[in-house]
Amino acid sequence: MPSILAPLARIVAAGAFATASLAAQADTFSLADTGTLASDASIDYVDFTLTTSSDMLAWTRSASVSFDTLLSLFSRDSGALLTVSDDVDNPFPQVAIGQSPLDAGITVTDLAPGAYRLVISASPNAPAGAFLSDGFTVPVGTGSIPGNWALDLAVVEAQPVPEPATWMILGAGLALTGAIRRRRASAAA
Repeated sequence: MPSILAPLARIVAAGAFATASLAAQADTFSLADTGTLASDASIDYVDFTLTTSSDMLAWTRSASVSFDTLLSLFSRDSGALLTVSDDVDNPFPQVAIGQSPLDAGITVTDLAPGAYRLVISASPNAPAGAFLSDGFTVPVGTGSIPGNWALDLAVVEAQPVPEPATWMILGAGLALTGAIRRRRASAAA
């Protein structure tokens, strides 16, 4: 009888580990988009919604050496400005290989569930205040330099930290496995 239970226990354990590994895989999405700003007073945007806490990475790739992009991330729920990035030299770090010094990049870890708007503009057309409703610094109709932009957006579900109960269950399972091995070793001796 014990010889039948051992393979069954292994199958159950393998199934549990397989299920746990499937649950640990992150939900992800990515987007690559391009466009043209008619002038340096223009803006364009990408809206996205998160259902779970996620890590977000967004960056531009200059289509023109002289076009300086700026990225701004707003909450669509509150309209609040969350972060801004201009050139990837100083003080903003490069977030993707191949970015030029005039590209912009934003990295946000553990972004809360909600609706967001990522705004693409030409520098120096930065947000005029702490909210999207405050507008941008270059008044519409005053700009003159058109430019092409390319945007990459990658979102990965943030990995949760295991609860203490999860660690207790893991410890109990390891202790039980050790006790069974010890009992089998003493019974065989």
